[in-house]
Amino acid sequence: MFTLNFSHLFVPVFVAVVLTGCGGSEDEHQPAPPIVEPDGDVVFFDDFDSFNSAYWSKETHEAGWTNQELKLPETANGLWPAFWMMGNDELEWPACGEIDIMEMGDAQGIADGTSSRRVNTALHYGPDVASHEQQYFAGDAGANLQDGKYHTYTLTWTENIIDVSIDNVRLHSFDISDNTYFHSDFFVLFNLAVGGLFTGINDIEGITALQDGQAASMYIDWIKVTKIN
Repeated sequence: MFTLNFSHLFVPVFVAVVLTGCGGSEDEHQPAPPIVEPDGDVVFFDDFDSFNSAYWSKETHEAGWTNQELKLPETANGLWPAFWMMGNDELEWPACGEIDIMEMGDAQGIADGTSSRRVNTALHYGPDVASHEQQYFAGDAGANLQDGKYHTYTLTWTENIIDVSIDNVRLHSFDISDNTYFHSDFFVLFNLAVGGLFTGINDIEGITALQDGQAASMYIDWIKVTKIN
């Protein structure tokens, strides 16, 4: 898991990240990155040519952490990649607020064979766990997002809306005009979990997505945070 802490992400802001498919070996040839054109006032950019510990930290958790994710077995299946954000205010979840920009690999997608196209996005908030609320959307991106090519996941965040887009096509829009949980600083996370509540797989024997000996990787080409004037 990579965590970026930065201040002044207050609305309005544009966040974009490019990820490639989760499956396959790290030795496979990677496609050329897209051209990133200047767009407004860029307040943060990282092309991940090297790991910058001034901005990012790495975390590895044992099996069962938080959402009952498994330990990564030799045969890596039931993958759960995510690009998301958490409130940077030291409050406990969900009072800190959570923005799930992209999650893939849920139980419904596994059941109906649409895991490579089905994308989940959500807002989580509330004063405490017992009062947890969420706005949730799952939809078909219309294309295979795990095809070995890079795809752009964009969050556009203003005072009134949070828009999530994939490859410049809007997936969903959340109304936050009266939601006080999403008008403060947030930080960014990338992670790749295996199994767990989201996937509906809680037993290593149920992990069947990859063949024996294959590795599982989530590649991040670049991330850009832009203030919209």
